[in-house]
Amino acid sequence: MSEASREDLSQAERMRLSNKETWEKWAVDVDQDPWSIPLEKFNIGHPALWEANKTLPYFDRLRAEDPVHYTEDSQFGPYWNITKYQDIMYV
Repeated sequence: MSEASREDLSQAERMRLSNKETWEKWAVDVDQDPWSIPLEKFNIGHPALWEANKTLPYFDRLRAEDPVHYTEDSQFGPYWNITKYQDIMYV
């Protein structure tokens, strides 16, 4: 995703985008190596990663480097990824 497309959007603004606009704004390369992406750019919730069955390497990296990870910027708004069993049980 380009830096220009990462401008902050309120939840209301996100809801006004058409599906096409949302897909264009939050486009991801499903073949990009997740180990080459800065963690602050991770968006494991992106539907394209799930449709392409490419999420496992992302989860591997999160478990190894940031098992309680906050995704600040996504098409859904901010969210947390909790990726280790003990952390999940604690939450």
